[in-house]
Amino acid sequence: MSAARAKNLLKVLLQEASQFSDYNFRSHAIRRATTMYQAQIENAKDDEASLVPIIQSMEKDLAVTERQVTIGKLYRAERHLLDHQTTD
Repeated sequence: MSAARAKNLLKVLLQEASQFSDYNFRSHAIRRATTMYQAQIENAKDDEASLVPIIQSMEKDLAVTERQVTIGKLYRAERHLLDHQTTD
């Protein structure tokens, strides 16, 4: 159960990180989430007790990411060349 919850949280964290409007913040958040949590989840998927602190850390990071995405939407900066060429 906890392994499924951890994988689901990672998916939600990656989805939230992909909502950053700035390329640098977006790529950093995605890279950080995958490097920090993907290996930890795979290594601890059989041990429920070791997944608890990982899940707690992911929940904290998800809350921070949600706040930062909201702030980024409120105070938009100039587009960088590496940002997608989409209209908002």
